[in-house]
Amino acid sequence: MSDRSNVLFVFPDQLGARWTGLGGSDVVETPRLDAFAEEGVTCERAYSNSPVCTPYRGMLLTGRYPSGSGIRDNGDALPDDIPTIADAFAAGGYHLCYVGKWHIGGAPHEERWIPPGERGGFEDFVGWQSHHVDHMDGRVWEDAPDEPIELDGHETDGLTDIALNRLRSLAGDADRQPFAMFVSYQAPHPPCTPLPEYAEPYEDRDLIAEPTADADAIYDTWDEELNLQEFRRRYYAEITHIDDAFGRLLDVLDDTGLSDDTIVVFTSDHGEMNGCHGLFNKGTFYEESARVPLAVRGPGIERGGAIDAPVSAIDLFPTLLDLCDLDPVEPVAGSSFADALRGTADVDTDRPHFFEYDDWVGIVRGAQKLLADRSDCSPRALYDLESDPWEQENRLESAEEPTIRSLREPLAEWRDDVVAGATE
Repeated sequence: MSDRSNVLFVFPDQLGARWTGLGGSDVVETPRLDAFAEEGVTCERAYSNSPVCTPYRGMLLTGRYPSGSGIRDNGDALPDDIPTIADAFAAGGYHLCYVGKWHIGGAPHEERWIPPGERGGFEDFVGWQSHHVDHMDGRVWEDAPDEPIELDGHETDGLTDIALNRLRSLAGDADRQPFAMFVSYQAPHPPCTPLPEYAEPYEDRDLIAEPTADADAIYDTWDEELNLQEFRRRYYAEITHIDDAFGRLLDVLDDTGLSDDTIVVFTSDHGEMNGCHGLFNKGTFYEESARVPLAVRGPGIERGGAIDAPVSAIDLFPTLLDLCDLDPVEPVAGSSFADALRGTADVDTDRPHFFEYDDWVGIVRGAQKLLADRSDCSPRALYDLESDPWEQENRLESAEEPTIRSLREPLAEWRDDVVAGATE
């Protein structure tokens, strides 16, 4: 058996950092995630560079920005000529396993089998294409398109059961390779259909405490009535269910003796606006949509550590390879922060992190965030996240020109290099 660490990478869909205890919520109950983070390192400012389902998955698999991989929106397929993170782990002798929602290629809301050639290099695969209409009684596929596996009850429980069985099987193989397992949950992505036992703790509670409006909204606000109290009750209940499922995965690592040699990562593809700025869903670069939970635990990882400098989705590919002592893959857009997770180095607080989606591009650098038009990088909003973490004050008109220039110039250079060449 190899002395390289295993990897368990868990990523629910549409879970914003702000809606976890780990991210500072005193309302949403995530006790297992919070305790897990104390055993490893919390990345307090982890961003999804393109906060939408498929573009994030493209970044995770390729280490490239959406315009660099061609995976710019939901429905875009994985190119055949770009090596994936699964290819890199396989080259290092790893067994690759993927459980859950795939959501690369295919039509929206398409529930179907994924042919082996479309699985990004994962040979052990149990999942489906897009997402189920709700979270109840779904189906997943393994090897045969005409033999779906029925998920009786809530999908979160069914996927967890499959992952648990895989982990037990891997633990029982004395001659096994190291493994890298990715578990992709659909929840808490709406429509939220929580089980009563998870919804009950949020009954009869005032859940409308955070700022929910922006006097200078730069995105179109929600134009339909939606009961914010009810939405949050359902959304928070699904998050607590995910937390419980994550705890079950951690328990089986303990029970099988895998914990000591398994790097565990918990994160999400993007967040949820959750009524803030008058918005729901994702796709914006506001903190609620773009900032995600990220905690890492395992051999060699500092205990009780925290990284307060920004890191982002494109960094995950090189970081995971680095943590497992695997050969780097080039080119990738991100940078490894493995040494920061080990507690032997700091993350550069001044390094710019870029965003792209739809008609927008953006940059975070230190505490400053600039949002701009994709076409010409003309600035639209500037926020100081240190003094204004809820992004209620657009400082574009009052900011000093050197501050704007320090953000716009690297953003324009990146946009011309990465985005414009791919789309114009």
